[in-house]
Amino acid sequence: MTDPQDTGWVVVARFAGFDCDSSADIAVGVLQSCDIPALRFPGKAGMIYDGALGGLQPVKVFVPKEKEAEAKAILAGEAPEAADDGQEGSAEGD
Repeated sequence: MTDPQDTGWVVVARFAGFDCDSSADIAVGVLQSCDIPALRFPGKAGMIYDGALGGLQPVKVFVPKEKEAEAKAILAGEAPEAADDGQEGSAEGD
């Protein structure tokens, strides 16, 4: 697989360690559920040992350059700007 950085995509998150696969999958899923194209690199061809003692190659999450700021905000836990539907207040009954 070609490194996504070679195609104009940018890194918005890096995960390392033994739970890096699941963390990267969750980040990709969250972004995709917000209509942001996202992918991980390297893919799931198995854990890749980087040669360091106990280290695994980090997994990077990529998005298109034009979605970078939005993706970083979502991954930081900031809600994307909601569309103004003209209604104020809570959804609870009055």
